[in-house]
Amino acid sequence: MRVFYKLAKKRFIIIFLRWFFIPKADNRKLNFGSGDWYYPRWETIDKKNNFYIDYHIDMNKQKEYPFDDNSVSIIVCFNTLYYLDYNMAQNALDEFYRILKPSGVLRVSVFDEDTTFPDVIRQIKEGSIKSMYTKKSLINMFKKAGFSKPYVSGCYKSTLPELRKDIFDRDREGEFHIEAIKSSGGRK
Repeated sequence: MRVFYKLAKKRFIIIFLRWFFIPKADNRKLNFGSGDWYYPRWETIDKKNNFYIDYHIDMNKQKEYPFDDNSVSIIVCFNTLYYLDYNMAQNALDEFYRILKPSGVLRVSVFDEDTTFPDVIRQIKEGSIKSMYTKKSLINMFKKAGFSKPYVSGCYKSTLPELRKDIFDRDREGEFHIEAIKSSGGRK
């Protein structure tokens, strides 16, 4: 009964926050691969079908995401791309570029292919991780998607102050962040 009470209380808080902090249509912020994550005025996307998720998208299967072109201000995708094969990871970056507004920001974090982070090593052995990246290989994928100047960004070093919070960044060994701003002139 105690577990049920805690879950009901948590759901009530999330419902209240979602009602009070409705995402703004002119300033959409998306978290792809969000899991059980929630933050006010952010929309969540994951293949899981649970209470926290706004959009159920399996990025390994769905090629087009249900968002209009040039409609999103910020996209974050933390430790999700390596669960996709390389073709679907490139597809995800292409879709992120398509739906970002000009001057919109994309921030992606992944573990380096040489990581020794125990959870990543375990998932590689289990086969749930399908692809790994170096900074150079991921930057090249960003460029292929249309971003003209992707760059390696440190933890808590985003161009957006909002993304410098603990809820968005963690400083874990072997993890790196790539950030890019969509140019106003379209694909380069």
